[in-house]
Parts: sequence; structure tokens; C-alpha cells
Amino acid sequence: MNWRTIVLWLVLVAAFISFYQYFAVRDPGAPPPAFGWLPVLMVVFFFLFFAVLVLRQRSANRALVEGGSLLSAGRPSEALAKYELARRLMPRAPIVRHNLALANLYLWRVDNAVALLEGASSASRWGGQDTRALSLPVLALAQALLGKAEQTAQTLQRLDDRAQSTHFALLAQCILACRAGDWAKAEELLQRREVYQFGGFFRALSEVLASWAAQSLRGEKLRFNRVALYNEAGPDPVRKVWPQLADFAEKAV
Repeated sequence: MNWRTIVLWLVLVAAFISFYQYFAVRDPGAPPPAFGWLPVLMVVFFFLFFAVLVLRQRSANRALVEGGSLLSAGRPSEALAKYELARRLMPRAPIVRHNLALANLYLWRVDNAVALLEGASSASRWGGQDTRALSLPVLALAQALLGKAEQTAQTLQRLDDRAQSTHFALLAQCILACRAGDWAKAEELLQRREVYQFGGFFRALSEVLASWAAQSLRGEKLRFNRVALYNEAGPDPVRKVWPQLADFAEKAV
């Protein structure tokens, strides 16, 4: 239970007691309570305050849904704007930070994504959702993209056995294998059925890694979607994050 919920309950209890005392049955001719209309005003204030919170929550949820649709459509910059709106409405919500991180990854702003995911994974639950299990595999992937092998391994160790087999966790391990030149391991990980759950940017990333591994092992050239890999960012941010990947993507036919 967060502090806002506690404050809401305290205000509600105080308003109920005051409202009850104001309208309680009194002896005929007895004067009204000394505080006059204060109980009524407290109740009105509470309901106005509650209505504002509900409207903010609904607006934030709508922004999250619209952002998800834009991200799926390959429009991460517009999705990022929607998620920033959601963060202004719900600044402490880990799920908003998680989605912001995904949009930043689509744009190859990996440092930003890592900072957001570290914050999102620090909260265990939000709204009944296990945000730590949701964000930690993506955090491992972002750290792997930056070549931080030790930090990636530490993040993966924080996952339970089931979470270590999710598509994000497997792709993070694959990225580390590619960076280390262990192409056989990378190809083995990419052939796991969980990895085929990806779509959009992450599907393009897994495909270019599969092509890189196949060419390194057998000289085989596999097709991949370079446009989806770069998204709206272009090759320069990719080169800044992982120069060797950018070189392969540019030279591969």
C-alpha cells in the first residue's frame, strides 16, 4: 500500500466521522455543531480529489495503450511522447518507466533505457503486477547491448529459473555470446522457441544476430530487416552502442 492510498483512507475516515456527527440526530432545539459546514465541505473536497485521481489514472492508462499501439506500428518517437505524458500523470509508476525504456531501446538510447529499467525493477509490485520480473530481463538485454557482461550476469542471477528462459533473457545471453565471439552458443540460443515470440524491433535484432552467427560459422547469409533494426534512429546510434553490429548490418547483403 503506497502513501497516496493511506492518505486517501485517512481523509475518507475523517470525512465520514465529521459527516456523521453533523447529520447525527440531536435533541430538538440543540444548536448545530460549532464547525458548521466544514464536514460537508470535507466530503465534497474528498470526492473532487478522488475524481481528479481517477481521471489522471484513466488518462495515463489511455496514454500507455496508445503508446503501445504506436510502438507496435514502428513509431517509437510518437510512442515516447505518449509515455512521457503517462509519466507526468503517474510519475512513480514502474510500468510507465518500463514502457519508456522500451521506446528508448527502439531508438537505441540504451543508456536512458538502463536508467529507467533500474528504477522500474526496484519496485516489487505495482497494481498487482510483478514489475521486477517484467523489467529485469529487459534490463539484462539493455546492459548486454552496452557490453556490460558482469552487470548483465548479475541481473540474470536475480531472475528465477522460469524468468531466465523468457525471450528477453535469452536474447540478452545471445548478445553476450555474440560480443564474446561464441557464435555456436549464440545460434543455439536464437533457435529457442521463446525467441520467436519477438516482433518489431526485437525481432529485427534477433534476425541480424542470427545472420551474423550463421555467416561467422558457415559463411551463410540470412536475410534480416535493416529498416526495423534502425527504426527511426538510423545507423549512427547503433554504431555508438555496438560498432561491430553496425558494421555487419551495413555490409551484409
